[in-house]
Amino acid sequence: MEFRADFILGVFSTFTFSCTIPLVQFLIYTRTSGYPDWSFAQILLFSAMLLFWSGITETAFGEIKYSIQDKVKTGSFDRLLVLPYPAIIMILTKGFNYRSFGTILAGAIALVYSILNLGIVVQWWQILLFFCFLVIGLLFYISLLILYCTLCLAIVNMMRLKDIFDKLVSFSFYPAEIFGGVFKFFYLIIIPVAVWIYFPVQILLHRLDIYMLYAMLISILLLFLSLVLWNLRIKKYTSAGG
Repeated sequence: MEFRADFILGVFSTFTFSCTIPLVQFLIYTRTSGYPDWSFAQILLFSAMLLFWSGITETAFGEIKYSIQDKVKTGSFDRLLVLPYPAIIMILTKGFNYRSFGTILAGAIALVYSILNLGIVVQWWQILLFFCFLVIGLLFYISLLILYCTLCLAIVNMMRLKDIFDKLVSFSFYPAEIFGGVFKFFYLIIIPVAVWIYFPVQILLHRLDIYMLYAMLISILLLFLSLVLWNLRIKKYTSAGG
């Protein structure tokens, strides 16, 4: 009974808290000159996608950043190295956080409402491309988590590492149009955080461009690179803890 109550309260609290994100976007949009080329209804769709994506990543990987630092500092990470499975697989599959399910629910409801509010007729190819970018986005997010874990092995104890990771992720919370010059280039291609929220929303709005293809290729390349760096770090790992 206690576990069920914790689950229900956890989902309800995350659902309620998540609903404040569209409110923040509303305040930013109305108190400023808005976002170029974006109507308020479209920004609500963007906020809905933000909720939905945040719920997915927090539910699937929400505990990883905390657990890897704890395992390295205490030395319990060494136990993963003697298992018959790759250590990185064990780390990535132990990040489930059921309390964030409420954010997925809030995002899904907001997505449906925003699509209906905009009168968007979603074609089959949009659905296929939308879910394709969800997968690509997850691969890119996993590559960043692998790099995070790699740095944890190298640095052992860096309290601000999580803050740096969260700041990088937060750039995806805004449309590409608010960035300019080299920052927009990084946003779309070099470190393509646009694959998480911006590109899926652009797909729903029938706005396709060549940057999407570049971002997909870079995301796959970064996943491969992160695994290479992880394996190199593992070979040099000599245990930690205290």
